[in-house]
Amino acid sequence: MRIVNAYAALFFAVLTAFRTPRVQALMVVCLLIALVQSALFMLIEHWRFLDAFYFSVVSMATVGYGDLTPETPLGKICAIGFLVVGIGVFVLTVTSFAQAILRELALSEDNDDDPDIGHRWDK
Repeated sequence: MRIVNAYAALFFAVLTAFRTPRVQALMVVCLLIALVQSALFMLIEHWRFLDAFYFSVVSMATVGYGDLTPETPLGKICAIGFLVVGIGVFVLTVTSFAQAILRELALSEDNDDDPDIGHRWDK
């Protein structure tokens, strides 16, 4: 039963982290960066939206499969600029998300120690 409680706590911590204003704001900024980058690659490299958006997200996440690469000099310059900004914002977003989860898990552990408090998600 302890494992079920651990998974439940993690699940609710993730849900709470998604509702954190800082995480939400950073996710919107990441999305906007990816959309602007996608629009530019659609114009410069003549990619379809899905390909351009895929390239943007994969690049920001530093996965970089290499299946799509900018071919034009302007496309390469834009990619460099967006990667410098996008990777930083993406890392900040993931870090903030992880911190929010850890904070919520610490609160739920504190509540587990005090039977009079209950869980935050029960309130």
